[in-house]
Amino acid sequence: DMWNPVDPETVENPLPFWAWLRKEAPVWEVPDAGYFTVSRYADLVDLPATGLPIGVLQNAHTRTPA
Repeated sequence: DMWNPVDPETVENPLPFWAWLRKEAPVWEVPDAGYFTVSRYADLVDLPATGLPIGVLQNAHTRTPA
C-alpha cells in the first residue's frame, strides 16, 4: 500500500516517507489526490526546463486529498 503524505502518522514522522520517495519515486503522483510530489531538490530545480506547468505541484503537507 502506498503511503499517504497527509496521514497523521506520516506527518508525525515524515522522514521514512520522504526517503522512500527520493529513492523509489522522486516525482510521484499522490493516489486519488490530483497532485504530485517532487522529493529531490535537483528535480525541482530542473522542472522549468520540462515545460510542465509549475502550478500543478502542491506541497503535500498543506493540501488534503480530494
